[in-house]
Amino acid sequence: MALDIKSQQMLFKSWHSITLALVAPSLTLLMSKAAHAAQFNCPNCDLRNINISSRTYLGANRQNSNLAGANLESANLTNNVFMGSNLKGAILRNAVLENTFFTGGANLEGADLRGARIIDTMFTSSNLRNADLRGVRIPRGSKIYLERADLRGAKVDPGFFDNAFLLRTILPNGRIVSGRMPPSNVGTIPKTSGGSGTFVNTKCRRVRNSAGSLRVDYQSVFKANNRSYRFYVARAADGAGLFCVSDKNYSDAFPLRLPAIQNRFYNNIKRKDDKPVYKFNIRYGNGRQVPVTRYKLQLRNPRKPELRVLKNWID
Repeated sequence: MALDIKSQQMLFKSWHSITLALVAPSLTLLMSKAAHAAQFNCPNCDLRNINISSRTYLGANRQNSNLAGANLESANLTNNVFMGSNLKGAILRNAVLENTFFTGGANLEGADLRGARIIDTMFTSSNLRNADLRGVRIPRGSKIYLERADLRGAKVDPGFFDNAFLLRTILPNGRIVSGRMPPSNVGTIPKTSGGSGTFVNTKCRRVRNSAGSLRVDYQSVFKANNRSYRFYVARAADGAGLFCVSDKNYSDAFPLRLPAIQNRFYNNIKRKDDKPVYKFNIRYGNGRQVPVTRYKLQLRNPRKPELRVLKNWID
């Protein structure tokens, strides 16, 4: 029996709770029920401020359209379905993408989506390689669906994945993840430490430009061998941490050679008194039922850090 529009909408609002195997046929069904708007082929066109929105949920079926290189800045694409469409290199800055579907292998490689308004937008199985998603606006209560999307090389802000649904999603750094990302405030810098706007590169060296860099989320100055050092953890866009040591002023910086903790999800960092000893949790995955280890890190010799397992559990 075919689903009515209201039932279809309810299905997609809760679709993340079912397997992707069920999503594909459901999406096909929804596509067959959508209004059959004309295919939109206008590569490299100037379409700034165009309004091709639909008042009906999934009301404009523009499947397999070709808008490669088109300028869609400030366009309203609400309730449009661009399944399998080519928007490679398209400009979608400040576009309204409410209930917009870029699914089924839609190609947005190198697209500029800076400042776009994202409201329950779907990028399932889309190509977002090298896309620029900085500054996208995701209102409270809205979601972005990135199941099986490829974001390798994409530019995103810290916290971009906080309201995203992920399933075999390829992150900008190439890591494949499923589930929900840890909250963006995991490992937040204590108020007394300052430096919340500090960014570093993958070699722990301080940089001025935040684009493509990691934000320092935790830092602590300690003394060892009659010298002052800075221990800090920088968080990548996907929530993983880079554990670093430098001198007090961020010079002579280097990543700790500890594969067990590098580029992992972390939280609950605590320093032991005023000693160069720190305890923290490392999550080996995201979502539910993932292994977690609490570690003790000793930095009396920063070049030869000592790491000890305190306990393990499943969270």
